[in-house]
Amino acid sequence: SKSKSTSMREAYFLEFSENIRKYVNTPLMVTGGFRTRAGMDNALQSSACDLIGVARPLAVETAVVKRLLAGEDVQFATKPIKTGVRMIDQLGVMEIIWYAAQFKAIGSGKRANPHLSPLKVFIQYVFKSIKDMVQGQKIISRLRAS
Repeated sequence: SKSKSTSMREAYFLEFSENIRKYVNTPLMVTGGFRTRAGMDNALQSSACDLIGVARPLAVETAVVKRLLAGEDVQFATKPIKTGVRMIDQLGVMEIIWYAAQFKAIGSGKRANPHLSPLKVFIQYVFKSIKDMVQGQKIISRLRAS
């Protein structure tokens, strides 16, 4: 159960970080749940952490860092990623693989696509996983034959 102060804040892991702070002197980074510049500033000023990690908002708005550093009170929200197929959506993996697909595109020099079809991402993920598994089995077979 979360404390009232944690419920009032944005970031998921600040209370954990505050507890860890009692035992370590190393810089601490918190990521997960930050949605406003004010929330980030409050976390840093509270000494709960020394660094802020922001990932998912960057997957669809890559310029947000410039806006944050310029002092804008940026506010962003990440929407739930749904394929429309209940069985798939209940797996709870779409948030991870959809954003990973965005970062992969960005890393390949492409632009983020906030309208990228979650169902298309899921199907590509499944086929790539099967392909990787088959490739892995071929490698294992070759190694056993040697």
